[in-house]
Amino acid sequence: MSLILSPSPDSYAPFYAGYVTRVAGQDLEAILREDAQSLPQWYRDLPVERLTYRYAPNKWSPLEVLGHINDTERIMAYRLLRIARGDKQPMPGMDQDWYVMAARDHELSLDQLLAEFDALRAATLALLPRIPEVAWKATGTASGAEVSAAALLCIIAGHVRHHLQVLQERY
Repeated sequence: MSLILSPSPDSYAPFYAGYVTRVAGQDLEAILREDAQSLPQWYRDLPVERLTYRYAPNKWSPLEVLGHINDTERIMAYRLLRIARGDKQPMPGMDQDWYVMAARDHELSLDQLLAEFDALRAATLALLPRIPEVAWKATGTASGAEVSAAALLCIIAGHVRHHLQVLQERY
């Protein structure tokens, strides 16, 4: 299956533009599958003492970044499902800093967080064939802004790519 989506800029909030434009027009299923391998490999190659390293005050450690990636994929996939099914009930936003602080991911092992990432990514990939083609254009409201199902899948894929780049550059 090849899944190429190019959501219009008016189908997502400007905050998400960096994630969407990073992957729009590309095979999103292939990107999701590639990153299911490359992200865990990056973490496995990282020296264990760097897992809790922070490159600056108030920046997340690599373990916290992974927990954040997991939380975000879970929330965005949930939004995608609801919007693709025609649910028009507004969905609240999430305060990513609060979520990271509340999760206390630095107390978990890398294996635990990677197992969660694997499970979430597998669930996201399993959802794709259940989204009818027409549903990719469906829109709903999340975080106070209109968003399309197509944009949400781009956000999921682009979000991981964004954080993988930051991890590679700063850790």
